[in-house]
Amino acid sequence: MATACLMPGDDPANAARATAARTRKGKTRNTVKRADIHTSPQPMGDSVALIRTNSWDRVSIPQLRYSGTGGAAGAERLTFHPMAEGGPLGMRLRRLEDGRLLRGTAKFADDLEPDGCLHVGLLRSPIASGRLHGLDVSGAQAGPGVRAVFTAADLDGTCLPLAVHLSTPGAVSPERPILAIDRVRFVGEMMAAAVADTRYRAADAVELIQAEIDPIPAIVTFEDAVAENAPFVHEAVAENLYFLGHRAYGNLEDAFERCDLVVEGEVTHPRVSAAPLEGRGVIAAPDGEGGVGVWTSTQIPHLVADAISECLQLDRAAVRVVATDVGGGFGVKAQVYPEEILLAWISMRMNAPVKWVETRSEHMRAASHARDQNVKFSAAVRKDGRVLGLRATIFSNIGAYGIRPFGPLLDPLGTAGLITGPYDIRAYEYDTYAVATNKCPEGAYRGVGMVTAVLAHERLMDLIAARLGLDPADVRRVNFVQASQMPYLSVTRHPYDSGDYAAALDSALQVFDYGAARKEQARGRSEGRLFGIGIGSYVEYTGAGSSTFQGRGMDDIPGTDTSRVWLAADGRVHLQTTCPAIGQGSHTTFAQVAAAGIGVAAESVVVEQTDTATVGHGTGSFMSRGSVTAATSAYRAAKLLREAILDAASYRLDQPTERLSIDGAAVLVDGEPADLTLAQLAERNDGQHVLDVSVTYDAPQASYPYATHACLVEVDRETGAAKILRYVVAEDCGVLINPSVVEGQVVGGVTQGVGAALMEEVAYGPDGQLLSGTFLDYLIPTAGEAPSVEITHLVTPSTVHELGTKGAGEGGTIGATAAVANAIADALSLNDVSLPLSPDRVAQLTRPYDPMSYLEWHARRRPHATAVWDEGEIEFGLLLEHVRRFQRVLAARGVKAGDVVGVQLPNVWQHVALELAIPDLGAVILPLPMSLGEHEMRWLGEKTRPALIVTGANLEDLLRDVSAQPASADPDPDRIVEIAMTSGTTGMPKLASLSARLKQVTFEGFTRRLEITEKDRVLPMTPLTQGIGGMCLYCLRAGAALVMLREPHWTPEHCLDVAAASRATVMVGVPTNVIRMLNHPVHPTASLRAVAVAGAPLPPEIAERWESSTLVPISSFYGSMDAGQLAVASPSDPQPLRWTTVGRPH
Repeated sequence: MATACLMPGDDPANAARATAARTRKGKTRNTVKRADIHTSPQPMGDSVALIRTNSWDRVSIPQLRYSGTGGAAGAERLTFHPMAEGGPLGMRLRRLEDGRLLRGTAKFADDLEPDGCLHVGLLRSPIASGRLHGLDVSGAQAGPGVRAVFTAADLDGTCLPLAVHLSTPGAVSPERPILAIDRVRFVGEMMAAAVADTRYRAADAVELIQAEIDPIPAIVTFEDAVAENAPFVHEAVAENLYFLGHRAYGNLEDAFERCDLVVEGEVTHPRVSAAPLEGRGVIAAPDGEGGVGVWTSTQIPHLVADAISECLQLDRAAVRVVATDVGGGFGVKAQVYPEEILLAWISMRMNAPVKWVETRSEHMRAASHARDQNVKFSAAVRKDGRVLGLRATIFSNIGAYGIRPFGPLLDPLGTAGLITGPYDIRAYEYDTYAVATNKCPEGAYRGVGMVTAVLAHERLMDLIAARLGLDPADVRRVNFVQASQMPYLSVTRHPYDSGDYAAALDSALQVFDYGAARKEQARGRSEGRLFGIGIGSYVEYTGAGSSTFQGRGMDDIPGTDTSRVWLAADGRVHLQTTCPAIGQGSHTTFAQVAAAGIGVAAESVVVEQTDTATVGHGTGSFMSRGSVTAATSAYRAAKLLREAILDAASYRLDQPTERLSIDGAAVLVDGEPADLTLAQLAERNDGQHVLDVSVTYDAPQASYPYATHACLVEVDRETGAAKILRYVVAEDCGVLINPSVVEGQVVGGVTQGVGAALMEEVAYGPDGQLLSGTFLDYLIPTAGEAPSVEITHLVTPSTVHELGTKGAGEGGTIGATAAVANAIADALSLNDVSLPLSPDRVAQLTRPYDPMSYLEWHARRRPHATAVWDEGEIEFGLLLEHVRRFQRVLAARGVKAGDVVGVQLPNVWQHVALELAIPDLGAVILPLPMSLGEHEMRWLGEKTRPALIVTGANLEDLLRDVSAQPASADPDPDRIVEIAMTSGTTGMPKLASLSARLKQVTFEGFTRRLEITEKDRVLPMTPLTQGIGGMCLYCLRAGAALVMLREPHWTPEHCLDVAAASRATVMVGVPTNVIRMLNHPVHPTASLRAVAVAGAPLPPEIAERWESSTLVPISSFYGSMDAGQLAVASPSDPQPLRWTTVGRPH
């Protein structure tokens, strides 16, 4: 007889149903007698979410507003919505599941521990890319309590790799080995598993496994992946492109010919992690009949069961998957993972239950990441702001594998398909690249694909407004699809069935008091404060059916969802759907839907977590499917169960069904209580009436919720921190099953969107090493960063199905990232946006471009920090005083705007002060090398006609007169501020005129690539009058200190002595400096972290000698002073890039 593994907390009735359902392989699975109804053919999805930060007390409670219905293109117009009947739909019912969650009686994966359970530890790759030559497991096998150690060789022939089945033309998604075979492709990839009697012994055993890996250069960025001669992440993926998509719609060429202007922009969304409160966890146990049961924290139990069946080559009926209580999903648990396959295989191999629960660091390394996208766009625009055509290029960094069930297509196609958003754009062309890299694979995450699409089209709206001097709200109004155009087929063939996008904008701005906010912004700017207002308008797609997934070629996703509703022996209605609850309140909303269909109280409906042995096949919880596909199937099943109950009651009471009704737990006849309760009906059912109904629903098309978010921020010039002062959402997600649940989703989604805009980034080094593996490095919003959210609902019922719902799980995130980014861009007048706009990055943007302003900025923030080391320390506050004194000196000598002032001084603090003082007066500095002879000086005088030349000989005389007050400087960033001598081929210097903007852009790239910060002390080993030395002056902008070499001869002894005395961290010079120091017996000071050289090629053998003897990275840079071009290799770049190339253009 078949047996079911009963887990702690399992309902014995569920286990009994699972046992009854199991038959031998190859036979049809069946459950208790029921009516199976399949409505329409088969759907797709994106992610439903759990709120990480709960803000119930700060949500405004709005009144519901109803707008017109509209209809889906080519679909039957539906006019019936159950909410109109009254009853449980639309009620603010308290969440029914919260009681057991708050009391701690819920059963998450880590709460389950079957008798005799063994624990699994996993050995993961410590490097991003390498050849795996072997694993020595002997030490681990001998460890205390260790039962087994498994490698890929053990799985060979008994466990297939995890495959993604795609029929998308041109898409490639290589199979993913469960355990690495001969290659590792990202930090965190599984290589071996140790099984022991405790979790800690399993972890100890993993530490004893020795791996032999030869590193291979890692592919980390888009640029790495598509570079010429780049190594392949997979041999089967040519040019490291999983997918290259190109589509053109409408007459784009005509649009660009007819337009009045072209608006271009670029947005970058970083790689992020969903970071749910609960990580992943898997328990697997053999069932005694050749099958396996798996309890896993997942959003897609049926798709996990499909994959286990395929990989273990089991009949699908032999695999049971149960979704445990899930402590947050957000999409990261909407994929199939190798750990789920491996645990099922180990349990069957060892004939014992096994368990694995991931650590936070494992989650950050190996659970799917998301986003990591760059979008460049160009729009043809009329002078009234109307967009005539749009062109976009989209790069998506997919990582080391396409992840099942989506493959590498989610972000690339999702962003490309919805980048026109709620706007009536009729000509559009895109190129979308899905790039293979040595990063953790990417998967679904709240608002997948759509977050970046909205960020791009909302930046476009603001850029158009800035170019034309229009209000950003008006630009949106002129481009919106109008309510009168509904139903509307977008240029990318998305069928928007209903909605009024302008109404959402108007509603949000009315609550926001937009006009007053703009006036407040102007007043604040007049006081020097940085206020910004951001708008994020969007339309999303949710709850798609089989046709959507089939159209995308995602063959592992059925697109349907099934609900089973039955009357249990206790007279209570029970419900299971294929969309498990993941913390979003769906137990409550499903109960309300079922109650509305049957006529019972929602509190009496028992909603069970998904068990593939109990409920028919379906897709799962993502793409806001719960309130669309699952709720529709539940409602239809409930209606059929009501009919079945009344039929059974009619038989029992000998009354026609027309006279019967259900009220709570009783059956009524003509509105009066009959002597029959639902419990009696279930108990006495003689089998002639089916009181168990399943319905599978396939949405004929997606649903399209929409919203406008409005955000007010203030940016602190000093710290770069952005504070959200006001946040308003006006959203339309169709009929609201439970407004309180919807508002919780909105608030949680907004908080995650704020995190992506301001702080979240999964960072990798150039070698593919994860740099943000804990919450010390990966920041997510806490309650302190979560804004108060004011929510207004518009209700335009969906015409796709009778409930009229559209889905509410993702919109908060989709709109928030764009709204917050736009607000900060508005405050800082940014063009392109690269997220996250964290305080350190914003502080860089708020720092002024001209040297004098940033000196004042540092002197105000850090007056006592060292600015110059010159045989002693000169603080920023004192340096500012010296600069102002020099300005008075120059003014007393008649120097005025446009004059040329020559400076011929050694590397001394006075030289630094003059480099700052002269341009601030509007004059032009002419640095003169100390080595110039009389003939060269005469030639330079004729060419440049300096008003004054400052030398060591006349410096003291000049400083005697400081009586004059300098005139204000011209703030024009394109003004010439320096005449630089670059190179000469005829014995005479070559002169180049440099503007303030050119110097800033060029030299900022130098400081950024060398990773210069306020903690650095930079030692130029060449004269400040030369390009290399002068470039170091811009390190002051980053807050670093400059170290002066006073001696005119750059001896290695003197360089090393000054480096030691000043505690220099960075030395900048020419290769000759390095060669001479290598021949000197004294090594550099321990404070040194980097050396950069230019002026001549860096011989690789010299670089290798330097690094092996000093352990200090050395890198090269090269540039053209005339063109303002500079390429710099960073100290953190791989050795070949630092030594044998000239770096990367900044």
